Amino acid sequence: VSSTSVTKGLNPGVAILAVFIGHVLVCIPAILDGYVGCVLGINFPVFTRPSFGMRGSYAAVFVRGVVACIWFGTQSFQGDQYLQVMISAIWPSFDDFPNHSAASAHVTRSELLCFFLFVIVQLPLLWLHVSSLRCMFMAKTVIMPIFGLTLFIWAIVAAKGFGPTFSKPTKIKDGSPVIVAFFQCVTSAIGPKATLALNMPDFTRYAKDSTQVFWTQTVGLCVLVTMCGVLGVTVSSAFEVIYGKVTWNPLEVARLWENRPAQFFAGLCWAFAVIGTNISANSVSFSNDLSLWFPRYINNRRGAYICAMLGVLAMPWYIQYR
Repeated sequence: VSSTSVTKGLNPGVAILAVFIGHVLVCIPAILDGYVGCVLGINFPVFTRPSFGMRGSYAAVFVRGVVACIWFGTQSFQGDQYLQVMISAIWPSFDDFPNHSAASAHVTRSELLCFFLFVIVQLPLLWLHVSSLRCMFMAKTVIMPIFGLTLFIWAIVAAKGFGPTFSKPTKIKDGSPVIVAFFQCVTSAIGPKATLALNMPDFTRYAKDSTQVFWTQTVGLCVLVTMCGVLGVTVSSAFEVIYGKVTWNPLEVARLWENRPAQFFAGLCWAFAVIGTNISANSVSFSNDLSLWFPRYINNRRGAYICAMLGVLAMPWYIQYR
């Protein structure tokens, strides 16, 4: 989000401010939704009943379930690109993988191969109960900040300091007013996290103390996720200084490195982050939604695997192309 704002023409400092404001705004419903889930011990499908009624809640749950399936597919397609970086770092010849797909398919054979491999990697984790995923998310909170700090240091050193990186003036490329671009960045920061805020009761229902909801969301969204935004702004701005190109995609940064081990571990960290997001934001929520519709036949595990299947059938490469 933040790197996209830089490529749009915002000054790096302004882009960071917009991302921070967006995360503060989305933190409020995340805390409130999470508090209800913790105190009452209910998940999202039950949480919708006071607002939509017993029958109306089925419609709300259905909408969220459809979105979760689509996002599972699109996130997995994003993860397959990180997997491609990892494989190419080990076997550079993979970049020349033969492609016989039609141009209208909007996907190459190598992308399809890595997409299905990435989905298969996620399947064992879908078998685990939500409470058993604590270790994975704790590992993510340790690994990703270290990786982000390393990438941040590389960007500053390679760009020869903060000056060239953050001195870029605000110049909106599409000609729109700066205030419009600023609030577009704010809403872009809110959008991806709004799903997590909505899903919060699915996780906080397992919390033992309601105070955990407040500090985890405040620190997680307002501090740690904003730090990710700072990383995106820094790397995107430094990339323009170093290579003379403008990009929001971290894959393009990694592909220009001449260090193959660095490419591999960067792809591994990004893929790990996508898996955590895919499970927390998509498969768990879809499982809870489907169990409301078919409580006799669907549990969390079955729902998660159905979500994975429908995510593949959504053909996310078409979504990304359009």
